[in-house]
Amino acid sequence: DTLHLINEIFFKEDDLYGLGRVNMILGYHLTLKYKITDAIKKHEQAIQFYSKLKNKRHLARAYLEIGRCYYIEHKSDRAINYCAKAESLFKDFNDEIGSLDYNLLMFLIYKDLLSNTKQDKELMIENALFYFDRSSKLRHKLKFSVSLTEKYTYIQVLIKAKEQVKAKELLLYEYEKIKSKFNVNSFNFHK
Repeated sequence: DTLHLINEIFFKEDDLYGLGRVNMILGYHLTLKYKITDAIKKHEQAIQFYSKLKNKRHLARAYLEIGRCYYIEHKSDRAINYCAKAESLFKDFNDEIGSLDYNLLMFLIYKDLLSNTKQDKELMIENALFYFDRSSKLRHKLKFSVSLTEKYTYIQVLIKAKEQVKAKELLLYEYEKIKSKFNVNSFNFHK
């Protein structure tokens, strides 16, 4: 309710940036409430305001959020389409964090397609690994760490790709890191 009131204030003042921002926030909020269709509408409204301002940075973010909404709804083709629009804008002004977000979302889309489609599995694996590798390089460059959950998901894709050697090496590497971090010689997984 407060955001709708703020939206009205920005509308009266003809503040296009404020209107775009409020619609993005409303879109995030609706996504969290799993009201995806409404979230998409809010992000589309943000696109209208940011387009008038020619604000590519925020346009890219709005496109990416629509892509994320379509990913949540398992509409992969639409998700990929909106993500591509976002990525082309992120490249225009070298937004590495936006590109990182894009690559992670694309990895998740292709990882899910691998499990839920009859399309070419080899291509899905190749794309999933491609986007994960790109996101890993960006994270390294930006000094962001990759979560254990993301690494585990990556290992699952490697296993499906029949790259067990690479998956085993990554698992052993993570095991050694955890072991040294907690200063233990071995884990007892049976407790």
